[in-house]
Amino acid sequence: MSALTTVTTFAIGIIGLLAFMTYGYRQFANNTSVWAFEIPSYFLFSKIAFIGVLSGFLLNYYINPENSSEFLSCLAFVLIFMFSAGVLASLVGHEAFLKEFDIKTTH
Repeated sequence: MSALTTVTTFAIGIIGLLAFMTYGYRQFANNTSVWAFEIPSYFLFSKIAFIGVLSGFLLNYYINPENSSEFLSCLAFVLIFMFSAGVLASLVGHEAFLKEFDIKTTH
């Protein structure tokens, strides 16, 4: 792959990651309190993330090595990267989100 394709693919993955995190956090922006593990559970058990990663793996599995398309390889990477990294980044950053919006956690 060319450097331009690699950088573009990675940039699209980062934009998708941020969009997934923004969409998930918006579900909780108006709450005044949440259960301690509600936000991490939302991201860990997200159907959208599961379907996205699964479709990326299936797409990568069904790409024929003899005539593999650069576009399909990039699409598989973007799907897997944006959802898996989005879930991990959301798990790490949910405390900052709670502090930013002054949301209390309950046990």
